[in-house]
Amino acid sequence: PGGFSHYMMYNLTIPGYSDEVCQTYINGIVDSIVKASLSLKPANIYLNSGEISPELNVAFNRSIEAYNENPEITTKSSFETRHLAVDREMSLIRIDDNADKPLGMINWFAVHCTSIHSDNYLIHFDNKGYAAMDFEAFIYEKNEDFVGAFAQSSCGDVSPNFQFFPGMKFCRGQFEDDFKSAKFNGEIQANKAKELFTNAKDNLLASEIDYFHMYVDFSNVEVNPKFSEGKTGQTTGPAIIGLSMLLGTAEGPGITQKLCNALNVLTNTISFKNKLLSVINKDLKKLENEKKEIHGNKALFVETGERKILGNGDLKNLKIPDWADPLVSRLKALATNNALGNEPWTPNILPLQILIIGQLAIAAVPAEFTTIAAKRLKNTILEILAKRGITKVVLSCYSNGYSGYVTTKEEYEVQLYEGGSTHFGKWTLAAYQTKFEYICQQLLKKPEERDSLSDLKPHNFNKDLLLRRAFIKRNWKAS
Repeated sequence: PGGFSHYMMYNLTIPGYSDEVCQTYINGIVDSIVKASLSLKPANIYLNSGEISPELNVAFNRSIEAYNENPEITTKSSFETRHLAVDREMSLIRIDDNADKPLGMINWFAVHCTSIHSDNYLIHFDNKGYAAMDFEAFIYEKNEDFVGAFAQSSCGDVSPNFQFFPGMKFCRGQFEDDFKSAKFNGEIQANKAKELFTNAKDNLLASEIDYFHMYVDFSNVEVNPKFSEGKTGQTTGPAIIGLSMLLGTAEGPGITQKLCNALNVLTNTISFKNKLLSVINKDLKKLENEKKEIHGNKALFVETGERKILGNGDLKNLKIPDWADPLVSRLKALATNNALGNEPWTPNILPLQILIIGQLAIAAVPAEFTTIAAKRLKNTILEILAKRGITKVVLSCYSNGYSGYVTTKEEYEVQLYEGGSTHFGKWTLAAYQTKFEYICQQLLKKPEERDSLSDLKPHNFNKDLLLRRAFIKRNWKAS
């Protein structure tokens, strides 16, 4: 369920903040930590990896046009081969106690949990939930308290859906019935996990555990030139969501093309107006040039960092009619209710983390990385941490926070859904590489020699403000 975010933008479609949902998540997380702490015991951790067979319909690249722009792609993928334009590898760690009793399992595989579409209003655990249920049943007789976690990897451009059925909206999975498709997809993941789990004991991880965690203000990161095509002085900027994001994807279309065309004319008109004004206003000219340099050819629509829409910060008098989209009337209602606050609408201060277990490095990122963006970041990390014996890097997306998507610069310039949702500009991936390079360098030092962390912390939200963002209470009923 949604409605738990403290950042306004991520609750607009729910609709609204829900303290009940937020507190339920918090209580569940805290209870899990307490339960784990009270049951600590010596354990062995094993690592195994392997690819899911290409003939199994589990994952498909939904943004082939952008994917093909990457220089790494020497053989262009097509609609028919998009199942090969993804990372089909699953990485798994198995945890046993000293008596070889299985305690738990975590694996990472990249595929969106969108087998169940937005026309379902009931709570559902989607394909990874089916996978976890299947796997835990597989282990139940050995340990009824076993936890099998199916975590997310670089799924930014990866979908479980691959075909259209006559008369049905959205791109669907194996079956017309979403629930059957989710179960089918989950069983593929579960079967691979069982295989990897069973054979994992060939690779016992060393007992060393280490980590480094830091917060970064992504609205102003100067990137290392080696990650920005050799260009110096390149930076990220305040978050802006592009118009292409509003169009959605094949598995979940957004606004209509007609409305998008109208908004595109409006954004171009505003851009032209600003260019004219900048002739006589040097400050405005400097600002417009900076936005263009940072965000490239993105059609700037929602400036979540500066709290503006189409350059307008006065949302009470937003010049878009309410009928255009339900989000418009909700934004106006929030402004009228003084519920927008002074914080950015999406987070800019983000947590980055690397956890080391023996030869394995788990990089925790608060975003959805595309296939090639993830590959580049993992290579950056492995190149440095190989010096301390790391042989495997896993990217764990959606970790510790959320800030939209991260594409490569080449994918960004195509400006499909993922590029429009890459908040901090065309060098967002370069900024991640720059900061993770720093983290890796710290992990090469002894703990007592590492640089002290800054006092940077995420925004602190007033509880009364959050409660003013609750829009509607609905009593959904199963059909």
